[in-house]
Amino acid sequence: LCVGAGATAAELMALDADSRAQKGELEIVLAQYKENVTWSRPYSKVLTIYCKGGAACAKDSLRLPNVGREAHTFLHHIVTNYDRLANWTVFSQGGEPKQGYQGHGRGGGHMLNGATFDDYVLYPRRIENPEAFFLMTSKIHLPSLRHALRTSFRVREGQVMPHMTALPPMCPKHTNVENGLKDAWGPFTDASSVAWLRRFLSGKCGIAEDAIGDGMLFLFERYMELPYPEGGIFHFAQGARFAASAERIRQRPVSFYKALLDLVSGESDPCLGYFFEWAWYYIIGRPETSPCSMTEAASARLVAEEETVMAARALSDRGISGEAGISGEADEETAETCELKDDDVCLQQSPDWGSTYKCEASTQWCVSWAKDMQRCCP
Repeated sequence: LCVGAGATAAELMALDADSRAQKGELEIVLAQYKENVTWSRPYSKVLTIYCKGGAACAKDSLRLPNVGREAHTFLHHIVTNYDRLANWTVFSQGGEPKQGYQGHGRGGGHMLNGATFDDYVLYPRRIENPEAFFLMTSKIHLPSLRHALRTSFRVREGQVMPHMTALPPMCPKHTNVENGLKDAWGPFTDASSVAWLRRFLSGKCGIAEDAIGDGMLFLFERYMELPYPEGGIFHFAQGARFAASAERIRQRPVSFYKALLDLVSGESDPCLGYFFEWAWYYIIGRPETSPCSMTEAASARLVAEEETVMAARALSDRGISGEAGISGEADEETAETCELKDDDVCLQQSPDWGSTYKCEASTQWCVSWAKDMQRCCP
């Protein structure tokens, strides 16, 4: 078996020489639509491609109906092969696993800086009896839908990236960013900046915008049967790439996976496909704790801010937001202040930032943390 450059020479030689390196030992499951999957040819001995893209499908792929996106594909594989799962299975979308993600059609294959696809394949050779392998690139506060990105996950050209000298851990080691040079969680998006996500999910799921978070929480409680994630924070890997042992997968009965499969078998792009991308860590097996820690202070702040937003919405619904000129005057005053200069101290003293932030080196947060950046770094 020949694999790519992420492995050491010794690992490659051992894997190539190991006669057990067949699908009973290791399997790579790709969910293809119309992506070019030629990058996966070196893994052909252990590769299973499921495709929903018609004429664009790889020649040796297994065809599935175009429903449920990758969630349907992964769950179909688990349900169909539950009693004969490989000892270690890598699940991935069909696109080439390049670094980061900059949006549909703009590049990136959801790989974290410092990691390669080989790290998912070879993980059981590096760690004794591993249950699963996730590299968390994002986190979302489900009640509010506010989210944050890992600084070592590239989302735009020219982004300052932390220098990684080894395989990154599942979660960042550092709690605060230092000029973009540490592997850490960036700040959560401003509460007002998730309006588009609420609108999108509301239309997709057919429920009111202010019920999205509660609806997702209901799904977790109804199906997962696990302790609620700490602070309401779901940590996840963008692009739904992960690996797991057969033992971890079989911590849940096949009926559990079959029930989830049924939920995503009716539409090509179901609402629940997005929830599943956030929840794979909890779907695969029965983990009893959250994958990454969440400080009580940060959690409390998110809850308090969400309560403020919901209260403002309630006032708006009752027609109380129309005290004309008050918010407008405040915005003009703020705008005048912001036009004066970049204020590093303003940024550093803002909640969830830190003493090492500087406006000039924090431009990657202009969209995801717009309010503070516009206020402090105009």
